Amino acid sequence: MDDVADAARPVPAIHEIVTESWGKALGIAPGPDDRLLDVLANDDPGLNQSYQIGPLLADIAAATSVHLPLTIVYASPTTAELVQMVRAPEPPRHVRPVLMKPGAGNGLFMFPGLGGIGLDVLRLIRRLSFAGPIYFNPPRGLDGVEPDHTLDDVVADHITCIRRVQPNGPYWLLGSSWGGLVALEIARVLRAAGENMAFVGMIDPILSQSDWTVSAWLQYVRVRLGYHVKELRQTRSRITAIRYAGRRVVPVIDKLLRPFGITRLWPLAKAGDELPPPLAAVWSAESVLIKQYRLHRYDSPVTLFATRFGHASEVDPRKIWPSKVGRFDLVWTPGDHELTEPGVADTARVISDTLAQVRG
Repeated sequence: MDDVADAARPVPAIHEIVTESWGKALGIAPGPDDRLLDVLANDDPGLNQSYQIGPLLADIAAATSVHLPLTIVYASPTTAELVQMVRAPEPPRHVRPVLMKPGAGNGLFMFPGLGGIGLDVLRLIRRLSFAGPIYFNPPRGLDGVEPDHTLDDVVADHITCIRRVQPNGPYWLLGSSWGGLVALEIARVLRAAGENMAFVGMIDPILSQSDWTVSAWLQYVRVRLGYHVKELRQTRSRITAIRYAGRRVVPVIDKLLRPFGITRLWPLAKAGDELPPPLAAVWSAESVLIKQYRLHRYDSPVTLFATRFGHASEVDPRKIWPSKVGRFDLVWTPGDHELTEPGVADTARVISDTLAQVRG
């Protein structure tokens, strides 16, 4: 759309289009003060709501010929602000890292898990207490550019973003799930460059079973076996039981093979097939990196926040991590891996208290 046509489009018409698209995609009619992030980060896991961004923007694009990037979510616009974005001569710029909370001194840099746009981490950030600024750094690719396909490139890109706002340490890093391992690798490179790490934290990181200890693997098998036996006992017929067991054959074989580095049956990439194109591309690239990732020892302190209803409920992190890092601090938190309501508030409180203790 050229500038003349854009300027000629009446604001009320665009506002009606945006309002209708919002209601259709998000299932709720927007109020004048409702912000996109408030609606998206309300109750459900972030990935589920990441599916809603595509239809919203696609609907607006179909009616206006203006293609807004997925990253507008970080500005958390109201419908009126979305209208202004549609009318603007140029689409909004995607600047990383995203400043989520202002503060004084060195910042806390946070990294999301696999795929999505990091709504789970954004939910957490909004509740965190930290004296310095809090930055959120999603991976490259959410604005439609090619995502990174090697871990070295992912880490180098994140470090470039970090140094854009804070050229030198000490650095505070915190990542969720896959983002926790990314934070660890960023810390490794920064330390090798002579930088000081004030804090490296991971929320429910999930290592490949190739990096597990035998004790961790046996615990996992025992917990999962107990779960499936319980489910089978609740089935009402032999046919239902056979169908249940049949659905579990491939996942069971997959988990048996993973300790040997065989990940072909791990269906990570397929899970992102229905995401909007930029998200799907990032998901696909990251799912390959996760399967390839192998942990090398990191000779400095690491804090692991284990959620009660996350991965740590099946595998005790103390059976895996102490031999992998210089000092291992385990902090149990309420809530779940997806950082959903209402537990995310308690998780944020525990993390905030930990950060305050480290800061002194």
